[in-house]
Formats: sequence, structure tokens, C-alpha cells
Amino acid sequence: MFCSSGTQRRKPTRKCRSSRRGWKVLDAGCGYGWYTRWFQQQGAAAQGCDGSQAMLELARENAPGCQFDRADLQATLPYPAATFDLVFCNQVLMDVGDI
Repeated sequence: MFCSSGTQRRKPTRKCRSSRRGWKVLDAGCGYGWYTRWFQQQGAAAQGCDGSQAMLELARENAPGCQFDRADLQATLPYPAATFDLVFCNQVLMDVGDI
């Protein structure tokens, strides 16, 4: 995991891990939205994306204040560059065939 600070990327520091208020966070491969909701509870503007419509429906129920989009993680994501301060991806990459 890396944190973004302007144009620099660095390994996470205690401050980076603990201060998410005001951050824009993408939960890539969000599944049912547990981490998306968690980031929202930490003060981030959290958004999730997943390739499964069924998982997105569960995510919308579990984290109603967050936006969720259908997206293929093996393709270009439908967001402009530098949209997010943090892209979080947990328990997903082992299911992505060609990264």
C-alpha cells in the first residue's frame, strides 16, 4: 500500500494510516462494501467498484451513503487520473487473471 501526497508516493506512515478525513478513497473490488463503509466511517468520501452486479447490490444495501460502480479491474477504470487519494484493494488481486 502506498499513500499519495501531492505527486509523491511513499510507504504508509502512522499519519497516513490514521488520517482519512476528507480523502477520496476507491475500494477496488469492493465486494459487499464492508471496507467501503469502513472508510466512510473514518471520514473519507468512499466509493467502491466491482465486476459483479450481485455484489454491488449487496454493497449498496450495506453502505447506502457510498457510490458504487460496475468496473472490470482488468480494464481501464472509469475514473479520471488522480481522482482518488487512496485506492484500496483487498482480497481481490488473486482473482484477477492478468495484471
